[in-house]
Amino acid sequence: MSNPYFWLPIDRQELVVAGLSMTTTVLMVARYVIGYPLRTRLAGVPSRVVAMEIPLSLQRTEARIRIWRERGVIQRAVLKTRLDFLFLLFYPATLSLVCVMLAQVESGASAVAGITLSWSVLLCIPIGLTTNSMILGMLREVRHPQLSPGYVALLRLLAFFLAVMTLVYIAFMTFV
Repeated sequence: MSNPYFWLPIDRQELVVAGLSMTTTVLMVARYVIGYPLRTRLAGVPSRVVAMEIPLSLQRTEARIRIWRERGVIQRAVLKTRLDFLFLLFYPATLSLVCVMLAQVESGASAVAGITLSWSVLLCIPIGLTTNSMILGMLREVRHPQLSPGYVALLRLLAFFLAVMTLVYIAFMTFV
């Protein structure tokens, strides 16, 4: 079974995964710092960007955006979402390559699971591009019928599931 990194020599994979991991970590920290002022509660509405990614009602999404506008931090939400475009390129690639590396030293079902997950977690990239575009539209008050918070939530939950399954595989293969 072919993997997404068939073109990358095995002796270079550790170096590439180290670079991907460092970049992913830096982006995670930057996203946290930029998003920290968005982490307040006002009128009982949690107003973090991640809370906006998994809402199931348009009213809750609009309430968060209104709070950010009132507090003058809407540009931080936009910046954090833009930075998330970079993050979503790096974290799936990192997880995918780690799965490939682990699968290469395994055989049978463990190897097949690793290769399957290495491909599957890469689906987080188009999911992230789609949902981030939708979130930016909501933050800019661009009205489109497809900008449904429920649709964004469903896609984000799918990406979350893929990432968690990949992390479970990595943890299992590393520590068991």
